[in-house]
Amino acid sequence: MMKQKIHSFDERLYKQCKKELNKKPVKEIISSYKKQCKIKTGYEPEFLSHYYSPILTVLKQFIGRLKNKHILEIGYRMPMFLDYLKEQDVTVYGIDIEPYITNKNLLKMSVGNVSKKFLKEHKNQFHAIIERITLSRLYDEEYFLENGKHRFKNKEKILFNLYHLLKPKGILVLQDDRGTIFTEAQFAKIGFKKIMKEIPLAFRDKKSKNLGWNVLITYQKPAR
Repeated sequence: MMKQKIHSFDERLYKQCKKELNKKPVKEIISSYKKQCKIKTGYEPEFLSHYYSPILTVLKQFIGRLKNKHILEIGYRMPMFLDYLKEQDVTVYGIDIEPYITNKNLLKMSVGNVSKKFLKEHKNQFHAIIERITLSRLYDEEYFLENGKHRFKNKEKILFNLYHLLKPKGILVLQDDRGTIFTEAQFAKIGFKKIMKEIPLAFRDKKSKNLGWNVLITYQKPAR
């Protein structure tokens, strides 16, 4: 069996994506949601450029042209990035346990307990599934200390649901400040293949003030 190729993160494309997500139309999406949801803090005008440019980079690096693709975000909360993708003629979906916005494509739902209807309707549909700072929160220590149990007992069920929803050769892009709650062996057991090594990301503003850090990791569902 041929060994899966491990790709490097495209730093040049990353710089282009940061600029792309820092343009006026993107900032207007952020501003519109802040007014609509009456949120005063947490979403600066450069929010998508700072935090979603690594995800956009990986999407472009492995999918190429995004037009007419299907993308699902886990934990979208406010679908700013999904709105941006929608303007690029991407078909977008989102699931979240505490969403600000819901509609037929943006659903209040847990990734650990995806409805049978959703799984059936969207089996092998998505070219990419993305998540930013979501999965670790579903299995965090603070929740365990407060409630005496994890939000989800079966972590592998989460991976199975994601695998079920992805198309063959579809990618899973995880970006989190705790890396991933899953081991590489757990990904492999479900069938995922690692296609990009973990990338540490440090986020800073124009004055070089540290805004935080994430780890980016990408897996792929193999072709049939």
